[in-house]
Amino acid sequence: MLDGAKAIAALVTNKREIHDYLEVIGKAIPLYEKPLPLIVLPTTAGTGAEVTCNAVLTKRDQGVKVSLRSPFLYPVVAIVDPLLTLTMPPRITAETGMDALTQLIESFVTPLSSPVPDALCRDGLYRASRSLQRAFMDGRDFGAREDMSIASLFLWFLTIS
Repeated sequence: MLDGAKAIAALVTNKREIHDYLEVIGKAIPLYEKPLPLIVLPTTAGTGAEVTCNAVLTKRDQGVKVSLRSPFLYPVVAIVDPLLTLTMPPRITAETGMDALTQLIESFVTPLSSPVPDALCRDGLYRASRSLQRAFMDGRDFGAREDMSIASLFLWFLTIS
């Protein structure tokens, strides 16, 4: 949902067809105008959409996920409250949690890693590994939801480092 909101905010101020801005299947033309400002309140923990500069969109007819990417796409405010994730269904908990875990591993093993991002990756991996199953099994486990929210927030630093 946050990715969709980011894309809509961008398309309101940038008047070309969406395919012109998409990577992989489009022309990847940069956004020239700033999108409408977004304040986001994520209800999941794992995708990092609330703290990244891209909007991942599914192109169903082509069976691919593609990005609309721009430094303009960072939300102006992200209010991350683990309480908002307490009612997330187990399947979405698993999917978004594995997304965070995968992105943390990817950042940790890249040859471009450095000490500060590695420290965040270690902490995020620790939090996700101790809490993902707990959050899946008991969605009302606030400690597990808090760990997953923090691990997801670390994705912001990893995208700018």
